[in-house]
Amino acid sequence: MPSSDTLIFSLATIPSETLDLICSHFCLHCNRAHAVDAPLAVVDNAFGDQKTLSALSRTCRRLRAHAQPVLFHLYHAALPHTITGDRRTFRAQLYNARCHFREKRLLALFLRTLLDRQDLAASVRALALYQAPWTGLVQMTPTGNAGVTEMRQLQGELIADVTSRSRQKLRHDDSGGGGGGYLAAGDAAAADPGDSSLELLQDLTVALCAPSLDQLLIERMMRLDELADAHSDWRAWSYDLPRLTYLAFPGLRAGGEETYYYKEARNLVARAPNLRVLVAPDCEAESDHWMEQQYSGVPWDLSLAHLRRLSISGIERGHLRAVLAGCPVLEDLEYFCEDTGFEDDVLCPGQDLALVVKTLRRLCYSVIGRENSSSINAELRVFDEEHYPSWAGFPALQTLEIDRMLIYGPTEEADSDDDDSDGGDSDSDDDEEASNSDQEQHHHTAEESAWPSAAHEPQDGQSPGSRQTKKELRKMRKTTPEDFLSRLPPSLEMLRIGHITSWPAMYRDAVALADQAARRFPCLRTLRLEVVEMLPPQDEVTNLVSLFEVGGISCSVTAVERQGRDSRGLLPVRLAQSGPQVVLDEVEARENVNKNAT
Repeated sequence: MPSSDTLIFSLATIPSETLDLICSHFCLHCNRAHAVDAPLAVVDNAFGDQKTLSALSRTCRRLRAHAQPVLFHLYHAALPHTITGDRRTFRAQLYNARCHFREKRLLALFLRTLLDRQDLAASVRALALYQAPWTGLVQMTPTGNAGVTEMRQLQGELIADVTSRSRQKLRHDDSGGGGGGYLAAGDAAAADPGDSSLELLQDLTVALCAPSLDQLLIERMMRLDELADAHSDWRAWSYDLPRLTYLAFPGLRAGGEETYYYKEARNLVARAPNLRVLVAPDCEAESDHWMEQQYSGVPWDLSLAHLRRLSISGIERGHLRAVLAGCPVLEDLEYFCEDTGFEDDVLCPGQDLALVVKTLRRLCYSVIGRENSSSINAELRVFDEEHYPSWAGFPALQTLEIDRMLIYGPTEEADSDDDDSDGGDSDSDDDEEASNSDQEQHHHTAEESAWPSAAHEPQDGQSPGSRQTKKELRKMRKTTPEDFLSRLPPSLEMLRIGHITSWPAMYRDAVALADQAARRFPCLRTLRLEVVEMLPPQDEVTNLVSLFEVGGISCSVTAVERQGRDSRGLLPVRLAQSGPQVVLDEVEARENVNKNAT
């Protein structure tokens, strides 16, 4: 018998709040602001934590009541990404087909549980739904087709059951007399419900979880059928998402693929009135301008009254204006549209961002893509000041991340002998300008006296680096530090300048910024300079860091690689490309090890 002062401890004595806290420790949704966009390495760890929650829920009734709802907070389809290093198309396609059918089976089982347990369906908070990297349209050998047929048959009955039951539930729950929406209208049209697409299963899952869902990542591909047929797929989305605050599309996995057109997502976005974050990369369907023509009569007239953050790439500035028109409280904008015609594609803040100029706190804007990533010609050719946007008129802007070529331009037109209108990029022009550079030194103002000198002069025999240096010298003669400083907002706290190819001019202007920061930019605390491929002279980097340290500003200078194909400049890596790529030889080697071990 225990003494009277002995603490009797049992599961029944643990407060419910403590059990909830313990279970939430194993939930990615409870521990991360946006669970659906977590890196795949983090998601892998989360799968292990979900196994722990599953084990807890099987321990006893009391733990089940706390652990099971938390277990269903997040469903994440962490599918393999692009297969690399393998030229055997049949093997790659068969591997992708297995991933595709495995995900269909897992999602069908998840959907069946939601149908059987309405309480657990109400516990779902976040869904990350990727498309498996496989399409049935790719021709395979008879052996491969036989394998695909067998996989279809094994899961056909399960998928047919959950598809039929889901549609029945949608019809039953539709109190408005609309028949349950487009998802509920497919029974008669489906020749074989067991062969339902993965996309349909995903849409059914979202519809059943819609009342409780607050985060959704969903992968969709552009549809090339007539707009009149859009009533039978996700483009006709008709289910309210009252709690959804985060909606993301993963974007391109690899070059040459097609993603959605942004107006295809119109109905889905419209059903989320409380949306606060929208991530929409690669939403231009760039290889088929037919899409833009198809949707030319479809307006983007959505009011996103609560949207705080928008990350979007691909659409041109006119389309961006239409999107921003419905975002009255937007604070964070990431935008990329590759520059193909400077005066046409580059944002004009007074026009394109006029509706968010008072609310914007962060802007990450880039135009450097694969077409112009290896040259500074676009920066050198345009000498008209109006082509270079100014960010000084943004009273709340605290973080500015932008390409070097967009941050400033000259304040006066080029001299006639240096005019680029008739091929000013030629070797002869460069050579003439470089040879005259010494004669022009006495024209420099005192403000420009900090220019680097001998360290940046072309040396005899340098080629092709000498040409680059001559271009840098020309750029410096056509600009002043004030061109740079006058375009920065006084409220700036963090400045990131990317794709720096003209280091001498950047160094000169950074020195001026360090000198005037305390007076003109009193809130500035961080400066990040990203130079293309090669670090500048170490003494200049050290000097810059020291100058900014005096003012309490952290300065870093890093070398970055040139932008590759399908890059989005300074914008973050797409969600679809954030995970590891799969190499089949490595996968099969692991499978062989596992077989030998058993």
